[in-house]
Amino acid sequence: MTGWLTLDDGDALAPERAGSKAAVLCRLRMAGFAVPDGWVLPVGCPRARWAAFADTVTAHHLGPLAVRSSAGWEDLATAAAAGQSVTVLDVEGPAAVLEAIEACHRAAAERGASSEAGLAILVQPMLAPDHAGVAFGLDPATGDRDVVRINAVEGVGAPVVSGEVVGWDMRVRGDRVDGDTGTLGADAARAVAAVVAEVETLLGAPQDLEWAIVEA
Repeated sequence: MTGWLTLDDGDALAPERAGSKAAVLCRLRMAGFAVPDGWVLPVGCPRARWAAFADTVTAHHLGPLAVRSSAGWEDLATAAAAGQSVTVLDVEGPAAVLEAIEACHRAAAERGASSEAGLAILVQPMLAPDHAGVAFGLDPATGDRDVVRINAVEGVGAPVVSGEVVGWDMRVRGDRVDGDTGTLGADAARAVAAVVAEVETLLGAPQDLEWAIVEA
């Protein structure tokens, strides 16, 4: 037993083991959605195993990584988690992965969560997208469920996800695309909206999705 999971492991479907973020991504990946590979340091994994986890992940995923906290309290409908979860980007090497894991646990402790008892860590390879951003199945400005609201930028979507920038702001209603699509274009906006609809059908509720497009 290694003490950790991947997004291809059935055990990662359990939020109590993998945290909400990783559990949802595992479910989407198993349903055939284009979710990148992922390694999960599960809830309650002893600190003595963290270094071995960092060694294993960096051996399997060459290049920069994203290290993200994954806990049930991050995705509660009754409590916003903005500023309380942590994502560390462009992490390279075992020492840096271990440092990022520590940063995620410190943020959980500062929030008042029991870090060892309630926090998992998700590690995924960094993408080099042409476009990325966020998409809302329920328009946050109006509550309209018939519109997919998309914010997009060129390259990595972290500035949009963190709220540092808005990016190009557009609404997709059926085949109609309104707003500024920038270099994303209307066809790609429709494609993102279609994925949002498919995910919502699977999960049974409106979803806010981080997305990225990597041109072949």
